Amino acid sequence: MKKPLIILGKNIYLKEFQVSDITSDYINWLNDPEVNQYLESRYVKQTKKTVEAYVRSFAGCDRKLLFGIFDRAAGLHIGNISFSDLNHRHGYGVIGIAVGRKSFWGKGIGTEAIKLLVAYGFKKLKLKRIEAGIYANNLGSIAIFKKAGFKIEAILRERYRLKNKMVDGLIVGLLKKDRSVA
Repeated sequence: MKKPLIILGKNIYLKEFQVSDITSDYINWLNDPEVNQYLESRYVKQTKKTVEAYVRSFAGCDRKLLFGIFDRAAGLHIGNISFSDLNHRHGYGVIGIAVGRKSFWGKGIGTEAIKLLVAYGFKKLKLKRIEAGIYANNLGSIAIFKKAGFKIEAILRERYRLKNKMVDGLIVGLLKKDRSVA
């Protein structure tokens, strides 16, 4: 078994997420309505079996990557970040992020994780563009992507269903040429 890729940041590190990293805390986050309100996984009750299948779906796939977000001080798993659609031909990737451990909300963890994955995407994967889709009322995600340098590029009217109401979606994007990656 190959050693998982680790990307070090100031307060966190990203580590390729593996089945051995799955904990009951992680499964509980995925089932917590406050944590998962903007995640598509909210439509299915998550179990050890469903989460293992999801994590395994990333193994050996060159179109997606899954990283756990870990606190550097404690080594504690606090969330996940992924590229769900890597297109090497056209040079773009789509980021998804969830910080599940609520005690870390509002502490810059999401922004730092996005910046780390963006740097990896531009430098190592040779991407030219990175984007994300966000519910227009998900102010926390909008803020962290803007802090990471992303721009709102599109509004997709009535894109998502949330609590039996249709809400707009946003596409945010960042081009390598518009950003110097440290």
